[in-house]
Amino acid sequence: MNKINKPIWIRQVLIPGITDSEEDLIELKDFISTLSNVQKVEILPYHDLGKFKWDDLGIDYPLKDVRSATRRRCRKS
Repeated sequence: MNKINKPIWIRQVLIPGITDSEEDLIELKDFISTLSNVQKVEILPYHDLGKFKWDDLGIDYPLKDVRSATRRRCRKS
């Protein structure tokens, strides 16, 4: 996408214990800094509001033991 210079937004979900380490966020920042067409970056708190869909399908929800992230935690990261 960088080659065609199409404006993009980056949205990263902050999942406690999975994508919320300082190292993860530094790597994300390093990657984004290689792109010249990023207009906006959003860090989104993980939530399990869609878990019922997995339950309805009879599929084990892989993040069932993960607590929801808070917006406050996202701002601190």
